[in-house]
Amino acid sequence: MAALIALSFYQTVLQMQTGLIAYEKNNSVYIGDPLFLEPFWMKNSGRSTVVIPGWHRMSYDYSDNSYISQELEKNIRKLHAITKNAVTDGRYIVFGAGSTQLLNAAVYALSMNMSSPAKVVAEKPFYRWAIVKDKDIYENMLKYKSLADSGTSKDTQLRALKLIKVVLEDGGRGIFNFAYKTMRGRWTKLKHVLSLSKRFKLQEIPPAFCNYSRTVRGASPAFAWLKCAKEEDSNCHKVLHHEANILGREGRSFDAEDHYVRLSLVKSADDFNLLLNRLKELVSKEKHNQTTRSSYLVLTS
Repeated sequence: MAALIALSFYQTVLQMQTGLIAYEKNNSVYIGDPLFLEPFWMKNSGRSTVVIPGWHRMSYDYSDNSYISQELEKNIRKLHAITKNAVTDGRYIVFGAGSTQLLNAAVYALSMNMSSPAKVVAEKPFYRWAIVKDKDIYENMLKYKSLADSGTSKDTQLRALKLIKVVLEDGGRGIFNFAYKTMRGRWTKLKHVLSLSKRFKLQEIPPAFCNYSRTVRGASPAFAWLKCAKEEDSNCHKVLHHEANILGREGRSFDAEDHYVRLSLVKSADDFNLLLNRLKELVSKEKHNQTTRSSYLVLTS
């Protein structure tokens, strides 16, 4: 029996080495998991570490009966002031467990004063918190929050406060410069690879004025929208998954055609490099097929 197991294992290894068995894990670029920031926080690990005693802030609310730390709210306002991406003066802050919960809270709050159905439209970008102008809507959103989860975890708020304070120490320069340099580099590499393809197209994003840096900057998007240009590639998600083990999000998830697929660019460096290499392989195969067809036409003409 031992000899048979050893022989079977040897044959499996041999088949894998000779290409008879092929296995590769999916390169999942499905969600916007911001792991690209890991190197920044590792470099600043000492200043961003949070230690929480077991007894610390066990109550659902704070001493003022609110569900958000006043210190956290103050620093959120400072963050928007330096990034210049939202007005917080004269407005209220609702802290939530992600933008989806906050959107649900907004729908709940708006529905309180409506006698008939209405559509709610949200404009990007969406944040870990909501900035609300109307006091009644703000109070109804808090009511929704209290019913849904009795407020956001104190541990979560404490960690968010610690990280925001680190960001604010140098006016945001450290993290914003790191993020822009990283994402700009990724976008440039991705554009170069796909510029060599006729089968796959990338969305065009012109340079735009940056409120933070006060300069015009080149694109550095968190997501890439890829289009399969061939009519027969009607589902770009399946094309990338089946031919390159790349797992993105289908266009239909965003009310777009399935000729489109969304790829996340904010994951780790290893994830992005794997994505880039697999796209290079796809483009290389495309070039090889074009060369083969051209040679065939020459030979048969």
